[in-house]
Amino acid sequence: MIRPHFTAALPLVLIALSQPTLWAQEVPLANPVSEPEPGEQEVAPQQEADGTVEVPPGETENDPKILPPLAEGVAARGGDVEITLAELDQLLLDRHGRRPEGIDILNRLLQRAVLVELAAAANIEIADETVVARMADLDQQLKAINEGGLAEQLIKGDINPDIFREMLKISMIQAELTRIALELEEGVEASSAQQDAWLEETLTKRGVTDSTDAFPTKNTDIVAQSGDAKITLGAFKERLHSEIGTKFVKQACTQLFFERVLMANAGQIDSDEWSKAVDKEIQRRRENHALDPQFAGTGISYEAKLEAQGLTVAAMAEDTSVRVTALTTVLARREAFAKAPEDLAAETTPEQRIAAGMRATYQAEQAFFDGYYGVRLPLRVCMLRAAPEANELVPRSVDQAMSYMEKLVPGITSEEKFVELVRKLSDEINTKKLDGNLGVYGRGDERLPTGMRSTAWEYFDEKQAPGVAGPIEVAGGVALIWVGEAVPAPNQEQLLKIVESELQRRILNDAMPETGLHVFR
Repeated sequence: MIRPHFTAALPLVLIALSQPTLWAQEVPLANPVSEPEPGEQEVAPQQEADGTVEVPPGETENDPKILPPLAEGVAARGGDVEITLAELDQLLLDRHGRRPEGIDILNRLLQRAVLVELAAAANIEIADETVVARMADLDQQLKAINEGGLAEQLIKGDINPDIFREMLKISMIQAELTRIALELEEGVEASSAQQDAWLEETLTKRGVTDSTDAFPTKNTDIVAQSGDAKITLGAFKERLHSEIGTKFVKQACTQLFFERVLMANAGQIDSDEWSKAVDKEIQRRRENHALDPQFAGTGISYEAKLEAQGLTVAAMAEDTSVRVTALTTVLARREAFAKAPEDLAAETTPEQRIAAGMRATYQAEQAFFDGYYGVRLPLRVCMLRAAPEANELVPRSVDQAMSYMEKLVPGITSEEKFVELVRKLSDEINTKKLDGNLGVYGRGDERLPTGMRSTAWEYFDEKQAPGVAGPIEVAGGVALIWVGEAVPAPNQEQLLKIVESELQRRILNDAMPETGLHVFR
């Protein structure tokens, strides 16, 4: 249900500027399409994220391109495939319309409609020049704190400038309406608390109704109302795709694109085959939920978590992310079936043939699979910033850093001591936040720089036990590496799952055109 309580518009905007955006989680290598559950992370530590568009083509620093504008009503384009805003709107509504981020957007939209109505009745007008002046004042205030000013904060907060300007104007209307209601002298502005109290009392008197429990189907239907102020489904959808986090939009567009392409590639799918593929993905999510430290031991089931988010298992089975993963499952199994050895016995079942095809895929690419998924090493790093020669910016030479690190090695007798060292000494901020954790890497995992990978494995091959490798020179300085307890190679059952996941990842990669996906935001 929509909340009956509203806060002042200007504080809402300023709060938004200071709060981190709810990001959609990345897409893991072994699980090609992520759940549409904002703020959750599902990337396996040793695996690359793949499938979610981080930056649309034409916006990368290394390869800037000017792309033709998208046609009206088009949300994304990849190759000759276009995703419409109507498709995107429905997916965003299903995923986020009942969640806090969607309800907040609907709250603000209804709040705006109420205040505009009341302002018209009271003959209150806020000139655009006044809004621009207020923005300039905010910009100066922010520049006193941060050189980037208002523009930088809008970018960091993922806030649409037009929406910010509109909400700022609405906040000024609210302030004036409150001043009049409290009979304050002209030029005296009511406090935020007074504005909140006045608006809440006003809305309580007017009443607030909504249809968020079961959204209507026509864009002209009403989804929220207070007095004569009404918000249609169409207006809510438009605001949702304009205001919700950009990563949510890009993720949804990417998954809609994959669904369209993979459906065409798959052609006719047997209903039983499809049901099994969907059930497999739902079960994977249920198992991940049970392993999530946030829910372990709480007694909260996967179904209960979905219900709290306004979702159901049946709804998830129809969600684009689940459908895309199911499609990659179908296509990967078909590919494995085709790769099965020709000399299999006539009585071999389809499942046995698929398993044989997975094993044949492994054998044909054994170096790759063993390199990434065989025995793996969990690694941590502690880095000292250093330059070839000490200078004003980096007052430590590589030789000095190497000598200092070498003296530290004998005292690092456990992983706990290495973590303590990272917290006290490391200059690399991102890994320092994770206590130096780099993830888990195989012998051939090229995501880890060659020097670090070879140093870690040379240590392991010699010692066969956890300990410190290095120091070694790396880009920007010198590093020590903690080599943890080796993760054994997968058994046959695990290996078949890994091969299937790799085939799924490749199917997604092949589906994305070379030019990438051009998203309207």
